[in-house]
Amino acid sequence: MKKVLGFILAVGMILSMVACAGNNTPADAAKTPSSEAAAQTEATKAAAPEKKELKKFTLGLMDPGAWNAAYGPVMDQIEALKEDLNFETIYATKAGSSTDDVLAAAQNLIVSGADCIVFGNEVLMCYMQIAEICEDAGVYWTMYWAGVKEEDQETLKNYKYYVGGFYEDEEYAGYWQGKAAGEAGCKNLCLIGAPDGFDFTIRRNKGLQKACEEYGITILAQERDLTLTGSAAGGMDIVNRFLATYPECDGIIIQGRTHSCLSGVVNGLADAGKTADIPIFAIDCNINQTEYFKNGQEAAVIGGHHLGGMYGVILLTNIMNGTPLTNEKVYLLNRYVELTTYEQCVEWAYHIWDNNAYTGEEILPYIKAYNPNATYEDLVALTESYSLDDIIARHGHAPVES
Repeated sequence: MKKVLGFILAVGMILSMVACAGNNTPADAAKTPSSEAAAQTEATKAAAPEKKELKKFTLGLMDPGAWNAAYGPVMDQIEALKEDLNFETIYATKAGSSTDDVLAAAQNLIVSGADCIVFGNEVLMCYMQIAEICEDAGVYWTMYWAGVKEEDQETLKNYKYYVGGFYEDEEYAGYWQGKAAGEAGCKNLCLIGAPDGFDFTIRRNKGLQKACEEYGITILAQERDLTLTGSAAGGMDIVNRFLATYPECDGIIIQGRTHSCLSGVVNGLADAGKTADIPIFAIDCNINQTEYFKNGQEAAVIGGHHLGGMYGVILLTNIMNGTPLTNEKVYLLNRYVELTTYEQCVEWAYHIWDNNAYTGEEILPYIKAYNPNATYEDLVALTESYSLDDIIARHGHAPVES
C-alpha cells in the first residue's frame, strides 16, 4: 500500500505554523471520454520532442494531514510530477478549519517562498479573500474541488494571478447514487452527508432528489453532523440509530465523508446482521472498499476525482516557464469514476492507492517549454479522457494475485 504523501517525502519543507466542490454542468453531461479527446491526447504525446530542462519553481500546497483516500491520491499525483516538471513542494499546516486559519496558512506559503499555489476545497468559503492575498503577492494560484458561484467566476476573471479552477458534476454524482439505489430495488433510504448549504451539497441533493422521484424512493432520515460523519465511530453511531428508528430502511446513501465514516457504517450493519439487506451507495472512495465490495458490504461508489490538483500543476508549470497554455481563466470539469464491481476496485487499488494515474513522463507533453506543440485544447482533451479504462489502457491491468 503506497499511502505516502508528498509532504512525507518532503517533510523538511513542511511548514509548521500557528495560524469535498460544486459545478455548473447539467446532470446529463457526457461521462465517458470521447474518441476525439483520446485521439488528441495521443497526438500530443507523439509530438513531444526529447526531454528538456524546465525552469525550477516552488509549488505551495495545504497540508491535508494524515493520508486518506480523499486527499492522499491528490497529493501523491502532484508529488509524482516533481522530478519531470522540475518543481519542489512546500506545505502549510492549518491551525484549524476556520477561514482565518486558511488565510493565515496561505499567507505563510507565500512568505515561505511559494512561486505558485494549488488550493483545494479548504478555500470554498474564502476564495475571494485568497484572490486578494495572491494578487497582492503576485502569486499564481488554482483550486481543485472548486465550487465557485457563477457570479464569482466572473469576478475572479478580473484577478491577474487567478489561473482557474476544477470542479465536479455534483448533481450527476447525487443522481448516480440514487439511480444505483433505485435499480437495486431500494425504496426507503437513510442518508449520511456533508452539511447543508455548501454548493456541492446543494447540487448532490438536487441530483439525488431527481433520482428519488424517478424511482419512487423516500429519504427516511439524514445525518450531516461533521462530529459524527468524520469518524468510523460516528458512522457506527449513525447507522445504529437509523436501524433502531427506521426498521424499513433498505439502503444507505453516503453523500460524502465516505473515507472517514464508511468502516463504521459497514461494521454497524454487520453487527446487526443487515449487510445483505441494506446496500451502501457512496460518493468518495474508501481505502477498504476493495474488501467491502468482495464481501458484499458496499454496492457502488462514485469518486476518484483526484486529478484537479494535477491539472492545476500543468497550467502553473506552463506559466512558470513563461509559456502559458491560455490567457483565459479556466473552469474545467474534473471527472468522477464509477465503481460497481470488486474487479474494478482491485484495478483501482493497484493504479491509484499503490501507483498514480499519470507519470511525469506522460504529463511532460502538456508543457510548452518541453513540447512547443502543446495547446490548451490538449489539456481539455486530457481531462475528458480520464477513466479507469484509460488508466488500464496506458498502464496495464493489476497483477493477478497468486
